[in-house]
Amino acid sequence: MPIVYRPYVEKLGGNTSATAFVGNEGELFYDPASTSLRISDGVTPGGTVLGSSFNSSKASFDPVFTDANVTFAGATVTADYVRHDEIVHYHVNVSFAGTTDYGNSQYQITLPFPSKHTMSTTTGTLHQIGAAGGSGANTYYHISGHLDLDYSNTTLKLFYSGSTSDLAWKFNTPGGVPAANVNAHWAVAGDAHFDLSGSYHIDV
Repeated sequence: MPIVYRPYVEKLGGNTSATAFVGNEGELFYDPASTSLRISDGVTPGGTVLGSSFNSSKASFDPVFTDANVTFAGATVTADYVRHDEIVHYHVNVSFAGTTDYGNSQYQITLPFPSKHTMSTTTGTLHQIGAAGGSGANTYYHISGHLDLDYSNTTLKLFYSGSTSDLAWKFNTPGGVPAANVNAHWAVAGDAHFDLSGSYHIDV
């Protein structure tokens, strides 16, 4: 039959430090200095901090926004992620101001960690400024990302919503290329941008 413990609050006297306290096996005790909950094994001073094996971190990363032929260049790209053990939430922002080459094939990004499963995210937005050669109204497109393990465990290919299916997002779609400009529609005003965020199960 397994042993079950029921903790209760007891203030330790003297100058006992939580990192020096041993206690009995299975005892829970609180460390006000680090605001952590610890569990004793009856031997180790300070016991073990609960959740100490949990991997949590946050950082910026390079999502390598490009097209499939890796010819896209010149945009300002920023990205960051928050990792909670095997779950990662990421955000990517691309400003097209300063872009010198819009590429010639489907756009994609690289995730900060390999994915454990084939997955997709549907939370992207392309803010296309001054469509119709820069003189029209701003247009917003829904952008999704799809990762297929048969192709890659880090590459998220980008699509926009067509009338019946998702279509490849690239230099001339959606919207086409303005007749008087070799650049994509969203670059005409120089301040178009793209945002994408999502969460996924990483392969560790």
